[in-house]
Amino acid sequence: MDIHLVYEFLDVELTLSKKLLKKMLESHETPFVSELIQFFLGSKNKMLRPALLFLSFRASGGSDKDLSIEHDLIKAAVAMELMHRASLLHDDVLDQSEYRHERLSFHKKWSPEIAITFGNFIYAQAFRMIATVRDIEILKAFTKATDYLCEGELRQVCQRKNLDFSREEYETIIQRKTASLFSTSCFIGAKAAGSTSDLSKKFYDFGKSLGIGFQMIDDMRDFVSPVDDSSSSKGKKGELGKNPGQDLFSGDVTLPLIHLLNVTENKKEILELFKKNQDGASFLALREMFLKSEALEMTRNDINIYVKRAKSFLDNMPSSESVLVLEKFVNFLIKRLDR
Repeated sequence: MDIHLVYEFLDVELTLSKKLLKKMLESHETPFVSELIQFFLGSKNKMLRPALLFLSFRASGGSDKDLSIEHDLIKAAVAMELMHRASLLHDDVLDQSEYRHERLSFHKKWSPEIAITFGNFIYAQAFRMIATVRDIEILKAFTKATDYLCEGELRQVCQRKNLDFSREEYETIIQRKTASLFSTSCFIGAKAAGSTSDLSKKFYDFGKSLGIGFQMIDDMRDFVSPVDDSSSSKGKKGELGKNPGQDLFSGDVTLPLIHLLNVTENKKEILELFKKNQDGASFLALREMFLKSEALEMTRNDINIYVKRAKSFLDNMPSSESVLVLEKFVNFLIKRLDR
């Protein structure tokens, strides 16, 4: 399914969200801050988390009638989007990423100091927005997701360049750092539609499984996306919107490398290549080893476990147009595995 069809289905909700986001940020009139805000607003962001929130709302029986920029649903979606995008500003500094969504990252266009400070500013806007939501359960869910997100990032940074990194710790980190925003978006959508606590919890678990699978796919694509054969290159950013191999260059040990280390007889060679992780040729060598090993299929199998869990939940939902669109949206996210 073309992602644009999902956005057409959610046209009312997404239009209101973009309007509120723009209105809120453009209320700041300091010249340099305004320049940063305009660059921020110009990002080609897919708004996946707000889309999940709205689809969960619709699938739970919610309607786009009577919605306005003052509705808690719209405010929560904007807060969630701001939280996610603030984390990306900080991520790019930590990872030394040159590109984000096929253009220069903030810290490359300006400086790490400005990127970090502006990221803090965007975090503040997220909390400023969520503070206007009246439902205390939505407020609690949002603050818990923020806690998980920050903990996940901290744990990941502490484990960099640790090749004894366990599969269990890897999953804990992606549950915290990525899946928490997916699961909370789904929970908030269901809750805003008036769902029972039990159904809202099921939507939370659905989002958690989808978020873990999504991050595993992202980590695998970082390992296997087409790259430039030049030893001086880290890869072509066009395929991912960033440089392939960025995880390795940052020292992050992800699922493909964990499996490769577990199945290889050449662990010493992998260790040496990993230590040379600023060398494009080293990444190409590790990529080739991964593609020719059992680790590729093992990674795919792990992804499919979480994908099946997410799909199983939807299979048990009463059939409706909204559930069908949510299913197709999930399939769109999963198809990234085959690119």
